[in-house]
Amino acid sequence: MANKAGVAEAPFNNLLSSDIVIRTSDNIDFHLHKAILSIASPFFNDMFTLPQPFPKSEDLTADPIVVSEDSQTMDGLLRLCYPVDDPIMTDLHIVGNILEAATKYLMGQPIKLATIAMQPFVETHPLQVYAIACRLKQEKLAGQAAGSWKRQRIVIPGSEDFESTVGGASYIPEMAHISSGAYSRLVKYLLSPKEPAVKPTFQFCENTAISRRGKPHKLETTNSPYYAYMQELMQDADLVVRASDGFDFRVHKLVLDLSSAGSIVKLLDDEFPEYANGLPVVHVDIERQTLGEILRLCYPWNHTELKNISAIRAASLAAGKYNITKVIEEMKRQLLQLAETLPVPVHFLSVELGWMEVAQKAAKYSIALDIEHQYTPTMEHVPADAYYRLIKYHHACRTIITQIVIQHAPTAGLVKWPSRAWLSLLDSTLPVASFPIVWDELFKAQNKKVPCPNPSVSTMTPDVSTTDSNPVDTCVALYNTTWQRSTFLQIEIQNKLRKVNIFIECNSSRP
Repeated sequence: MANKAGVAEAPFNNLLSSDIVIRTSDNIDFHLHKAILSIASPFFNDMFTLPQPFPKSEDLTADPIVVSEDSQTMDGLLRLCYPVDDPIMTDLHIVGNILEAATKYLMGQPIKLATIAMQPFVETHPLQVYAIACRLKQEKLAGQAAGSWKRQRIVIPGSEDFESTVGGASYIPEMAHISSGAYSRLVKYLLSPKEPAVKPTFQFCENTAISRRGKPHKLETTNSPYYAYMQELMQDADLVVRASDGFDFRVHKLVLDLSSAGSIVKLLDDEFPEYANGLPVVHVDIERQTLGEILRLCYPWNHTELKNISAIRAASLAAGKYNITKVIEEMKRQLLQLAETLPVPVHFLSVELGWMEVAQKAAKYSIALDIEHQYTPTMEHVPADAYYRLIKYHHACRTIITQIVIQHAPTAGLVKWPSRAWLSLLDSTLPVASFPIVWDELFKAQNKKVPCPNPSVSTMTPDVSTTDSNPVDTCVALYNTTWQRSTFLQIEIQNKLRKVNIFIECNSSRP
């Protein structure tokens, strides 16, 4: 037998005048008035105007409205709606919960009052406020919190301690509930030149420009030669798969079964079948372009690569929903192919899909980039700890590289990180000797006082086009020595980097 619900404190305990009961997650009943809730909340107003089921009894507690909030949150929220004294809100966690509930139930006045109550915490707990604001899409509040943290934060450039860097010091566990995009925008803002206030155009909670980024993947139309060829092959089809927009694809049940897409065939309604041109129809919740790509991959034809990350994401999510393993494996393969050229988009998409092996490889290829200035729309779909892990992984790898290089060549400078040349450090499949990554720095360090012709990276021989007063033999000897040392250095760096795992050493928890 269920435990009897408790009753809230006054004024929410008036059983005689109340005409509705709200029951909280901790089993406390609030006896309320529809008239007040309807005025305070369009959400409840719409609910009360809908036809209501016939009550089981005259006792209102027999048919309560059950909500997910606890009694402490509902008490504070309702006191902001009723003509009673406002609650004294001195706990950030409680204020955040009240603001979240007010946002959920579309309560304008409580949203305003809770936001005002949040202001003292903007200076004392800016990161916590930022996390709450981004979670609830409160852009102005997020900007205030970001500005406060920027004024307080002491940046230590080039620190070997990750927790002293901008990205390391600006993450807290509460950010697990906001997106990597929101966290990356905070880091980018903190790294920007100091300004008196946040620009009105700077958005923290959401990237409003996503819709303008990139071109959608295009599927051949019904007038294209490829589509006509497909339809000719489908003359003996025995099933129609209907996309979410009503577009029909004629397919073969046997092919779908053999291609791990049997879950689609199982959607057939044997009791009340639907037909189109004499063929049974199954409905899937997949839009036309994506469904077309998935069905093509089920057939043993030559397939083009989906260079568009958004198309791969759509196909991967749909294939995962219907457990089409053949398509899932093909999407993994295609992402691995793109990891070197599009490391950041591939990494975050792989994290979203749970493909950690692909995510790890893409993370390695991203070391050569200034990660704090990289962005991909998929960052809006994964939690902030994914971005935190990636920048921590970057910091760990770059610290390893810097320490090794300085140990062997103290005067060598590592200032040009965004270089494609660094890719030779990231994967054992790349030839080590084909592009010695640090040889230029080492050569300059060894040759500070004796300028020589610059060795040519493309030919791996001294560039004789540059004249110099030093003997050629001396320059060649310096070059050969530098080449040997830099190659050895590369191997040492590669061996160390292979031991760094973004999902082990770079977890989101702090010591």
